[in-house]
Amino acid sequence: MKRVGIITMYHNSENYGGILQAYALTKKINLLGADAKQISFDTCGNKIFASQKSWKTFVKSTIAKCLKLLSYSNVKKSRNIRQFRDSIPHTYTVNSGNIKSLLNEFDVFITGSDQVWNPLAMCEEYLLGFVPPEKTKLSYAASISRDTLTREEQQVFFNHLTTFTDISVRECNDVSLLEQCVDKKIEWVLDPVFLLNHKEWEEVTSERLVKEPYVFCYFLNDKNKNPALVADFAKKTNTVTVQIDGLSVASRKITDQQIQHVGPKQFLSLIRHAEYILTDSFHAMAFSFIFQKDFMVFPRNPERTMESRITSFLSLIGRADRFVDVKTDNATELTNLKKMDYTVAYSDFEEKKAYSVDFLKKYL
Repeated sequence: MKRVGIITMYHNSENYGGILQAYALTKKINLLGADAKQISFDTCGNKIFASQKSWKTFVKSTIAKCLKLLSYSNVKKSRNIRQFRDSIPHTYTVNSGNIKSLLNEFDVFITGSDQVWNPLAMCEEYLLGFVPPEKTKLSYAASISRDTLTREEQQVFFNHLTTFTDISVRECNDVSLLEQCVDKKIEWVLDPVFLLNHKEWEEVTSERLVKEPYVFCYFLNDKNKNPALVADFAKKTNTVTVQIDGLSVASRKITDQQIQHVGPKQFLSLIRHAEYILTDSFHAMAFSFIFQKDFMVFPRNPERTMESRITSFLSLIGRADRFVDVKTDNATELTNLKKMDYTVAYSDFEEKKAYSVDFLKKYL
């Protein structure tokens, strides 16, 4: 039985998508007959390309973290998140100083998924710099989340990826980005959450949280969002609006219900039982598809960054129209969109899913 160590943004993460993709990849590899664990890696803030924050930004960030710690609601939310995260098989916590102590624990090392190769978050360990060339080194659905790379960033990828056994990325445009850096074939595979089917996800989903028919509004950024549009859409579809407490400030006044203490299980429930999902989140979109829901995705911010992972998937399933133009201010345009039809076969998706599983099987 192959022992597999996976490194991603797992340690102390409170990001729903990040935790759920970590769960999915670990679970799928174990279902395939290997023994996989998350490497609980504490970056300690070490990054290859350190970003310079102003003192004002630092102070604001520190105050926000302190207020969060003082909130009873956030304490319960963090506890729910931690309980789910701890249920994922994982190692003891390591950092850059002692991570090599795990080299004898695993036969295969995988980096990914999620934005482990985003230059703003990238560290040597996410590039498996601690793993010697004689070990099997893979990336699975690693994401750059950028449209271009600087020469310095290209050089970093070249220095590390030449020793990889195999390389796969989550966005199709990342294939060409990395093929400019290293003379290796780069594979395009699905995010790990798609490797499990809806029944496997239902096993870790909490009970229904909202009795009425509802539209789940999950926005990670309020910029260029129109709260009135959400309210109008709910009115036209005879639903109530629901969101997670503490996320979206702009739409709080028009949201009918704020759900507290939401961990990954409750997050899945809010998507599974919704009539519609309006979001700017890749993973909220992904689970909407898995649970066969009607959904619409909005740009995250005015700069239109963070879109490639969304457009890449929507292109795969042939529903680019699910990405809503930022200028849309008429709910009728949303209600008139052709509904998601789950009675038809998404053959390109199924083919890519099989291909993604086969990518992993080669090394297990």
